[in-house]
Amino acid sequence: MSALDWSLPEHPWTLLTLLQQGEVTRNKGNAGLLDWLQGAGWIGQGPRRDRLRLVPARRAEVEARLDVLWPAWRADLAALDRAGLPGDPAGLRRLRRQRLPLRPLPAQLHRKTWTARFGAHSKAGVPDEQPPSGVTLTDDDLLRLQPNQGLALRLPDGTERPCAHWAAPLGELVIPERALAQGLTLAGTAPRWVMTVENLGAYLDLPAPADALIIHQPGWNTRLAARFIALLRPGPSWWHFGDLDPKGLAIFASLGDAAARARHFVPAWWQDYLETHALALPGGWPKALDHPPDGQDSDLVQRLRAAGLWLEQEAILLDPRLVADLARL
Repeated sequence: MSALDWSLPEHPWTLLTLLQQGEVTRNKGNAGLLDWLQGAGWIGQGPRRDRLRLVPARRAEVEARLDVLWPAWRADLAALDRAGLPGDPAGLRRLRRQRLPLRPLPAQLHRKTWTARFGAHSKAGVPDEQPPSGVTLTDDDLLRLQPNQGLALRLPDGTERPCAHWAAPLGELVIPERALAQGLTLAGTAPRWVMTVENLGAYLDLPAPADALIIHQPGWNTRLAARFIALLRPGPSWWHFGDLDPKGLAIFASLGDAAARARHFVPAWWQDYLETHALALPGGWPKALDHPPDGQDSDLVQRLRAAGLWLEQEAILLDPRLVADLARL
């Protein structure tokens, strides 16, 4: 019989299941242990191939092994029952973590901070328990924008700061998600129009006029941009500039709501780049694809669909016609 690593955390729970239920289901995690137990004659074949049963005469040996691996298992199970927690690894984890000291919780807490303390680990999808009311979990994205001339931020305490206070020396304004959540609002001069831009290079190099507000909206991460644009309502027209590919079109189609929707920025002269910059789309455009809110693609997009091609937005940034088109919006 081969040696077995008894330190694996799932082994005590498998033994406990055998003691409580008299049988256990084989899976990838417990297969090695069950092979060892079957070789030792502690378990036998159950009613199905994947079910194995405890041999009653070997119950004491299984219990003794559990006592070695998890000396406090009886006390822990009783404590789980008193606390109303499930008798499983997650329940035991919660029980043990409740005994750790905890400082008063702030109003906002990063999602991974909470999940690391109250879940399996920081990247676990769902924590073992949710935060109490009054505590908001944040993703803490950053909103990058190039503000229009005269735009200002009104802070929660009522003071106002010109956006140029930050943007002039740094080239752009970066607003943390928590600042928006804490009641940041807009003041000063509203932009003539606002444009969300998909790719970072296009956002940074767009030759926008001084009275326009440019917001970087990276791919599907549209949440903060939409939140900031909502602060302008009722306000300026909203344009979106992105790649002309299936993903870019689907992102555009998802933007806005009944109160405000984006318009697609597709200069007519962009078709001049078909011959020199169009890229083949492996597999072509999908048949089922989100369409813009008005249900009508531009002529250029229709041509790209038909030919199975796509265009990057960065390719047109150095075209002098872009400056003129942006000035006319």
